[in-house]
Amino acid sequence: MRKKTKVALAALLAALLCLLAVLPASANSAESYWEGVNASGVLVTDGECPLVVEHETLTFDIAEFPANHFGSAKDYLAYDASVTAEYTFYNPSDMTVTANLLFPFGINPYYAEFYNSELGEYVTPDNASKYGAQVNGADVDTVIRHSYWGGSLYDFDPAEEMAKLYSDYRTDSFLTFDLPVYIYTYSVSGVDRETYRSARAATYFDGALEKTRFMLEHMSGYSSDENGNAGFASVHLSDPEITVYVFGEDAGELKWEFYENGSLETRIEGSMSVVDKTSTTFGELAMQCYDPAAGIAAHDWFNAIVAQLEQSGKPIGLYGGVVNDWDISGHLLQWYEYQIKIAPGERLTNTVKAPLYPNIDGGYDVPIYIYEYLTSPASLWKEFGTLDIYVNTPYVMVKERKGEFSIAPGEWIKTEAGYELHIDGLPERDLVFTLSSTENPKRVFNAYSVLMLVLILIVVLVPVLAVALPVAVVILIVRAIIKRKKRKKTQQE
Repeated sequence: MRKKTKVALAALLAALLCLLAVLPASANSAESYWEGVNASGVLVTDGECPLVVEHETLTFDIAEFPANHFGSAKDYLAYDASVTAEYTFYNPSDMTVTANLLFPFGINPYYAEFYNSELGEYVTPDNASKYGAQVNGADVDTVIRHSYWGGSLYDFDPAEEMAKLYSDYRTDSFLTFDLPVYIYTYSVSGVDRETYRSARAATYFDGALEKTRFMLEHMSGYSSDENGNAGFASVHLSDPEITVYVFGEDAGELKWEFYENGSLETRIEGSMSVVDKTSTTFGELAMQCYDPAAGIAAHDWFNAIVAQLEQSGKPIGLYGGVVNDWDISGHLLQWYEYQIKIAPGERLTNTVKAPLYPNIDGGYDVPIYIYEYLTSPASLWKEFGTLDIYVNTPYVMVKERKGEFSIAPGEWIKTEAGYELHIDGLPERDLVFTLSSTENPKRVFNAYSVLMLVLILIVVLVPVLAVALPVAVVILIVRAIIKRKKRKKTQQE
């Protein structure tokens, strides 16, 4: 049995070595995947809207692929791939309908920024305002709106996300613009950092404080009571000073205890003293990184900060941490907002055009570009008719990376202009298609990919061996017992 085990392990090792020998290696082990932007079609803010969508035409104009990094604003603004959604609306009711419409088109992609040497920072120019909406071929006033986004667009809930858009500064939250904020700076001393490199300081809260909220810099853990009120929070002691934000009524200085690590089991020596205290308002705090030149409405910025803190809020009374140094720009979902007016029995054509930014996967011999468009939110309309999809491109549609969300390439009709697809109603799954400059891009593995593949094989095979070997042992033992009994019986005869 020992020999068989060695043979099995030797075979596994040989297979892994052969795999390493035949896998192509990438000369570049740097970043190879860049997130793009999803769109999800036009939505109506009034859920009781009687309008029906008789027909939709989706047109993807992809004459060029984006760069994974743009070197200048000029290069970025020259990029012109876009998606156009054209809707035929019909009003079956006996009243004139004025509908406020929203078209979400994602956050700014990571690769759509460039370094501005004059400012000394990375910036993303406004490439969305050159597009917008039309009704019956005439331009309509379109406003670009922004809301906080902290999830995946595959978890996109239209009603939940639209509720984050307000016409003014929010007043329905504890975090109002004029809310007082007290900022305490604590200095840490008396902690043996050489011995306790994972030291923590913990402070306990009074869950009964209804008019006070807290936020701790470097927070590493927290607890809450059965009612969800904050019990304690712990912080890393990586810096000699800790900042604590107190929102609402001033609760005074906090009391601290010190522990050797995050388990908060073994107490150690240490002390915390207030070295500075300032006060401000939440509005001033939230707007400190706001740039009026960025094309974001001030109230959208403020409301996004509020939404982020509410979403990251841990137990009641405790927020999750400083919001990217109060810069929310990397977490803003963009929307086109506009209105249409349609009389009883009238039909009109509404067109919305938005920039198109795919996910870029550079882990192939030539990059592949994954385009995603969420069609499922259109099911919220009272009725939805037919859907025509056109992909105007000189590139090749290749096998999907995310088949669970995709329409199979074989279902598309190849045309001189690119590809097209015609559907009655909505597709069963959201639209995903992948383009490449060649028909058969080959996956290229770098050292990291090879290591991950080896680890996956080990994780898969070790449990199998762990089950198979004991079974084999039992079988051999049973066979040995049977043979032994047979020998004894033969000897007795």
